[in-house]
Amino acid sequence: MALFLRFRSALLQWIYRQSVGMRHIGCIKRIVALPGTKKPAGGIPSSVSLSQNRMNTITSTRLTKLCGWFGLLSIGLFILSLAFIHSAGANIDWLRDYVSNMANEPQGWAFNVGAFVHGLGYLLIALGLSYSLCSGWLRSWGVNLLILVAIGVVLAGLFPTDPPGQLKTISGLIHRLAATVAFMSELAALFIFSTAFRHDCRWQEQQTISLSISIIAALTMVVFILAIQVDITPGLAERIVMIPLLIWEVWICVRLIKWG
Repeated sequence: MALFLRFRSALLQWIYRQSVGMRHIGCIKRIVALPGTKKPAGGIPSSVSLSQNRMNTITSTRLTKLCGWFGLLSIGLFILSLAFIHSAGANIDWLRDYVSNMANEPQGWAFNVGAFVHGLGYLLIALGLSYSLCSGWLRSWGVNLLILVAIGVVLAGLFPTDPPGQLKTISGLIHRLAATVAFMSELAALFIFSTAFRHDCRWQEQQTISLSISIIAALTMVVFILAIQVDITPGLAERIVMIPLLIWEVWICVRLIKWG
């Protein structure tokens, strides 16, 4: 128990130092004193020095840039995995077959690996945005939704979908549920972050771009759902809805790399 309490105290101290370092000019954050620290009238614990603040700021900037770079790398690897399967002569109908059907091809391992890495990339993008944005419920909801997307994409990579025309399996059920949660959660995250950007000093000018991409993604999602219901080119509709989502991810990663 003593070891657990010591670990908990060290973890809380680390989280607090990171939250101090994540502040940037123009952002106002409420500072909460940790147990065992004195909070003077100014509101800043006396144990935190200016040199520590500068060091934490440098650390958080580097972490944000790394999140952007690795997030961008994960997207690139996912796209390369799809291109590899197509170039290998996969029997995929772009109009009717879903992207997930690539997992049932001889080179399906590439799709599973690409989806798994892409899911990890979502976690890094969520972490980068949590460092870059000012704290608030919008940031918290957006980050949590991206984490949910990451879990869904990773599960979709680990559990292949059922081949067309064959009996339903547990793996296929998990894949469909995970993919549905990932799609819907990412769409919601786009709109939430677009609203959060409006209230953040560094991201305000990017709010229009993010909102525009979000609206396009929502429209393509409606088309995708209708295509599934009427069974007309659902594969093409899925590929179309993925375009604005991937564009938003790439754009966010570039912003994280540029600003840190």
